[in-house]
Amino acid sequence: MTTWSDLQKWDGDKFDHLIDVLVAIRHKASDSGEYVRDIDVSSGWTGAGATAAQNRRKGLANSSAFLLANLGEMIRITGKAQSDVNTVKTLVFEVQSLADHYGFNISTIGKVSDPNPIKRSTGDIIAPYDTDHENKRKDRKNALKQCQEKLEYVIQMARLSDEIYTRDLNNIANGTMVAKEGLDYPTPGLSDIPPNKKDPAQVAAWWNAHTDGEKEALIRDNPDLIGNLDGVDGTSRDKANRWRISRDKEALTRKYTPDQLKTNQAYQELSAIERSLTKNNSDTQLLVYEPATGEKGHEKARAAISAGNVDTADHVATYVPGMGTSVKDSMEGNVSTVTNLKNTAVRQDPSQKVAVVAWIGYDAPPNPQSSHDYSVMDLNKAKSGGESLARFEEGIRGSRDARVGGRSNVHMSVLAHSYGSTTASYGMASVRRGVVNHFAVFGSPGIKDGAWRMNVPKGHNYVLEFNDDVIRKANAAKKFWKTDDSLGWHGKDPTMDLGFKKLNPYGPTTKETGHSGYLADGGEAQIKIAKVVLGTAG
Repeated sequence: MTTWSDLQKWDGDKFDHLIDVLVAIRHKASDSGEYVRDIDVSSGWTGAGATAAQNRRKGLANSSAFLLANLGEMIRITGKAQSDVNTVKTLVFEVQSLADHYGFNISTIGKVSDPNPIKRSTGDIIAPYDTDHENKRKDRKNALKQCQEKLEYVIQMARLSDEIYTRDLNNIANGTMVAKEGLDYPTPGLSDIPPNKKDPAQVAAWWNAHTDGEKEALIRDNPDLIGNLDGVDGTSRDKANRWRISRDKEALTRKYTPDQLKTNQAYQELSAIERSLTKNNSDTQLLVYEPATGEKGHEKARAAISAGNVDTADHVATYVPGMGTSVKDSMEGNVSTVTNLKNTAVRQDPSQKVAVVAWIGYDAPPNPQSSHDYSVMDLNKAKSGGESLARFEEGIRGSRDARVGGRSNVHMSVLAHSYGSTTASYGMASVRRGVVNHFAVFGSPGIKDGAWRMNVPKGHNYVLEFNDDVIRKANAAKKFWKTDDSLGWHGKDPTMDLGFKKLNPYGPTTKETGHSGYLADGGEAQIKIAKVVLGTAG
């Protein structure tokens, strides 16, 4: 019976070696299968010997296909088991963080208790409205219930995952697998698409199981899938996405006149992406390309471009911009900004390889003054964007881990400005534990819950704020309105959160302040943020 004490030892990294061995065996089996497939025992040969040779070749082909089917299934179910264990690991951390935040105790058998419950006072009873004391009592009581319910859910999930993996292993051991594809199939034993496209860990295991030739064929035959698939390496995504933007731009050129293209949103977005890819001396990767669908919340294209190679860099940082950002109007400037940041980091330590991603992977809210769109006042875009960001980060980590057959040494950070910091905080609250090493916000209108909810190591959250940042005034207004000094406009004010280390943006190199001055090239704030990129901010 799985207990709370057992779950604290669960670690998906323990599957890395097994998956690496399975992948290596599959690659060898695939090569052998190709050899068997190409054996010619029919040309210019007849008689009993020829018939026997043909039958023997057919038997070898069937055996190879059966072996590849079993290996493919082993990789699939083990990749899913690893993903499930990592999810449990993250949820265990979240439960423990919630308990620690409120000072709750968790017993070895999974019972949550409150050693310092808040009792209802006489003032609470006679007051015609809920007092601050009563609100704190209710919050603590609800948190205790939530902590217990989450703990019980994690235990149930862990038990179910264990049962499913055991069942699937027994099915393979009992010889119930059937080879559905012969050796003539492009990827024998593996599905054309990953078993779960929304799980980067499973995608990484699926992608790494393919041979180099199979990967090239998938990029060629299905670039729309591969280009945005979190868990696929950056080089492959870049190759697929560059082909896609060339195809889409050519299609628009055939459809519209030159004058029409000047005002065509999709064409202008593609042009902005192409110009952005020339930055950093063209040492860039197009990691996300999602054309606008016209659906609510996806009226604009989404893209992510790295300055540097995310597959080989020692440090990979992702920059999340905020209000008013779009691919058409902001991509080029953002790629220039991250290129400058990368160069500043490299100057600090020339021995390190750095890649910084400009991530516009969500429809950031527009400036309400010019658009009359007030979506910046709510959290809907932050929540949906945060989910996409979490998968993007898990995809980079997963692809890097898969490439080395274990835990990669890549250091990963997320840097976020303005509304982007709110978006990123939702991502950091849901990203799997162990994916992101450092998180920095600047000009932040607020984050989800607080530092204790961020799935990064304790002490690895940072905040910068200029005194003349307009967001500082907005946060002050919310504090006054709600009579709560911990609040920002969109959640907790990270400058008031002891879990966020304050980095001083002022110094001898300060060039620009205000809401837009944090990444001014060569400025003190940029230098401090570059230290976060390198993991040396303290």
